[in-house]
Amino acid sequence: MPTTTRIWAAAAAAVGVLVPLATSMRLGWAEATLIPSRIEWGPYALVPTLVPVMAVIAGLVLIRWWSWLLAAGTLLCVPMAAALYLPSLGGHTSVNYFAQAGGALTLVAVLGAAQELMAQGKRAWAATIAGSAVGAGVVAAALLGATWLRADSALAYVAAVPTLLAVMAAVLALVLHPGAAAFRPSARVTVLGSLAALLAFVPAFATPERISSVLEVSLASLGRRPYILVAVIGLAILAAAALLAAITGPWAGPSAAGAALVQVGVVVPLLLTSASVAHHPGYGTLTGLAGFAAGCAAGASRWRTQLAVTGGVLSALLLLLALAATGGEPEKIVSAAWIPGGLLLAVLVATVTCTVASCAEPAALRGGLPAVLGPIAGALVIGGRYVSPLTQLNDGEPASGYLGGSRHLEISAGLLLAAALVVAALALASALRRNRSRVRQGGIAPSD
Repeated sequence: MPTTTRIWAAAAAAVGVLVPLATSMRLGWAEATLIPSRIEWGPYALVPTLVPVMAVIAGLVLIRWWSWLLAAGTLLCVPMAAALYLPSLGGHTSVNYFAQAGGALTLVAVLGAAQELMAQGKRAWAATIAGSAVGAGVVAAALLGATWLRADSALAYVAAVPTLLAVMAAVLALVLHPGAAAFRPSARVTVLGSLAALLAFVPAFATPERISSVLEVSLASLGRRPYILVAVIGLAILAAAALLAAITGPWAGPSAAGAALVQVGVVVPLLLTSASVAHHPGYGTLTGLAGFAAGCAAGASRWRTQLAVTGGVLSALLLLLALAATGGEPEKIVSAAWIPGGLLLAVLVATVTCTVASCAEPAALRGGLPAVLGPIAGALVIGGRYVSPLTQLNDGEPASGYLGGSRHLEISAGLLLAAALVVAALALASALRRNRSRVRQGGIAPSD
């Protein structure tokens, strides 16, 4: 790889890592993992939803100029960091809106850089950048930790450091790569990715009154079970996103599914492990970064698929072991097992990063990597997260408390195993496809 290409690729990867770190320190867990923690109904939810959605759509349309998008995304995050030192900015809600838009635009732009590398045949670099772009949001949430247990006011000020470094890296990538990329994404992929981004508006229009009318259930009855409202919205988003993923192509659909399954599967375990190291922030930071580094290294390896499958199976087994060892009460890990909790945290972060990296190559067909691993996989993640409370009921009611879902780690283990199975199936199908291609080029009958 030419030196210039290597430098802008590294700069793009740096931005993809630093921006989620900075935004998570200021915005919190929900934005760091791209999974909303609550639903806001009604027209007043349109504006905060509109800004990041328009950023994603603009990014998909202009993805060939990903370096400019990278610079724009990082600049949108600057006011959020500056608000710490300029109190007059802190009162503007637009600062948070722009930061969310900047994070979303940066993710799409970094995936665009990975797409260009994939088009150049640099599969290892492309997979690593794609995996780090998504995995960085997860490790950022882990570094943020359990804020209800440990509120560190100084942490917010640290956000200025990665923001500044991200701006510098984005400028470097722009200087070294100011023109349009050689790849041309399919118009169909761009449209489908934009439609997936628009699914973020479903909660704004699916009001409780409308859901009550469609289900023919009284509003008072739904009010007593608000998780049903969330689940209905999640099912609608999940069904629409799955349809878009399937239409995108035979390779894009499973790629988006694998990336989404692993992200949904680690949500509850990450909450548990983040809480377990909340009072040992140095150790938690070390294990989180170590897991991220291991995931990036695995994503750059030629054995990324095997390592991703191994990580998924190992994570699932560790979750089941934690469930059995604590007598079905994994909350005990929070107070009594912070060392194993930190090690599990590292394994989870590494698994997410490597799994997404393994899904990058099949997602890159027809220039679809930014759309497939961006808004399409993101919509699947949001829909899955909204539906997940239905799998965590105790006597027909959702568990209470921040760690309520941790008693159902078998669900998370199942999702991680499913993600590993999807990655393995993708690798097998890709190997068969390459073998058939070689057979045809050599003039040998496939039966031979």
